[in-house]
Amino acid sequence: MSTIFRTRSYYVAPNVVGDCEYVKSTERSLTFRWMRVQAAINYRLVGHSVDMSPHTNSTIVTGLTPGSRYTFTVWAVGARGLRSNNITCSNSTGSFCPDYHSVSVTEFSALVK
Repeated sequence: MSTIFRTRSYYVAPNVVGDCEYVKSTERSLTFRWMRVQAAINYRLVGHSVDMSPHTNSTIVTGLTPGSRYTFTVWAVGARGLRSNNITCSNSTGSFCPDYHSVSVTEFSALVK
């Protein structure tokens, strides 16, 4: 007599992404990083379109508006698409400051364009 064994697979959502922090900003980009999650097969960031791999723990978001505040939501994606709880990261891009050129300078005034 043969016995048939059935195995069941259980999938658990990955742990929450931890310690999301701002790293760098320019006029049109923000860089964030976070602690990697062991069971993650991918990461998702909502707030702007960004592609990330499971082997990274940072991202650069580009194409942003100078002098604007942005908030992003990050979560880890595990097996079968199960998601961790999310965490938010936020910061502002640098202010836009165009190059000014001196046109004329006197003792009492300066004209810049």
